[in-house]
Amino acid sequence: MKWLVVALLLGHGGIHGMGVAKGLRWAELPELTLPVSRLAAVVWGGALLLLVAAAGLRMADASSWWWVAGLGLLVSQAMITTAWADARYGTLANMLLALAVVHGALSMGPTSYRARYYEVVRTHLAERTVGAVVTEADLAKLPEPAARYLRASGAVGRPSPTLFEAHWRGRIRSNEASPWMTLDAVQVNHTRAPSRHFLMDATLFGLPAQGLHAYVDVEAWMSVKLFSLVPVARASGPEMTKGETVSLLNDMAVLVPSALLQPAVRWEPVDDRSFRVVYSVGSHTVAAVCIIDEAGHLVDFVSDDRGMLQDDGSIEVLRWSTPVEDPVERAGFTVPSRGVARWHPDGGASFNYIELELIDLRVDGEGPALR
Repeated sequence: MKWLVVALLLGHGGIHGMGVAKGLRWAELPELTLPVSRLAAVVWGGALLLLVAAAGLRMADASSWWWVAGLGLLVSQAMITTAWADARYGTLANMLLALAVVHGALSMGPTSYRARYYEVVRTHLAERTVGAVVTEADLAKLPEPAARYLRASGAVGRPSPTLFEAHWRGRIRSNEASPWMTLDAVQVNHTRAPSRHFLMDATLFGLPAQGLHAYVDVEAWMSVKLFSLVPVARASGPEMTKGETVSLLNDMAVLVPSALLQPAVRWEPVDDRSFRVVYSVGSHTVAAVCIIDEAGHLVDFVSDDRGMLQDDGSIEVLRWSTPVEDPVERAGFTVPSRGVARWHPDGGASFNYIELELIDLRVDGEGPALR
């Protein structure tokens, strides 16, 4: 949808150039039967510039694109009414683009989930602190595979992250029978005052949907809206909070494992390729087994403390795992670049419900802002 909007803005803006060319006597253009004054040519040009600027802002995912486009459409339609015989069909393009502008306002405007998410990012960045540098002495008290895992991640000699952001692309579905939706998402987590905000833009059958998962003050909720307006999914409550506590633990294990070196996390041995982490936040305590390969890189994370949202709004606790692969360097750490989240129904075959590729990672505010 993004690139369709960009194409419409550029194409529609380009047509306005005909009014500029005729009014400034750059071309005869006999297909335009009505005269165009120089003043009108300047206004046509203004509409052109606004629409082209909006296209550029949309390509850059700038949240201001929709009001620039809206202003361009107002100028465009005003000029169309003055040259109705020649330009009336431009009203159809303006109507289509107006729908995109409304969606832009809903999905990127001041009341959107996107605006709420970036306000959280700004607040976290303003209040960020630097964690203690991880040393071999910190690893000495851990199970041996856990120490290998932290060394392989590049944690030793670097501060333990207290804040991180990630940008993902992939696809998601609500259950095994549902169609896949393309997905572009960003998240921001605070690891010491536990919070997590996960902003998702998805597309299903060409229709845009936006969702936000939020965990703050030991309470979690999620909401998804079609066209950023019509609610299609929502969940909250203690079961949701416990499940999202598992997500907090998983995010640290996958992206910033040295953040697990905190009093809220207990490490337990399992065998020479795995260890158990137990995480307590408020009244919720969750656990997972982390599995590593020969090099010490994480390959799987398995928990029995997360619930799957059902069609009736209830939550069923199932085994949940996140196999990961293809380690790469991001923000100075070695982290998986690909992974899936998988449900394991009792008595049924496991299935993936989300498949993700890590696009970028920012730790403690270092580097350019994501998305």
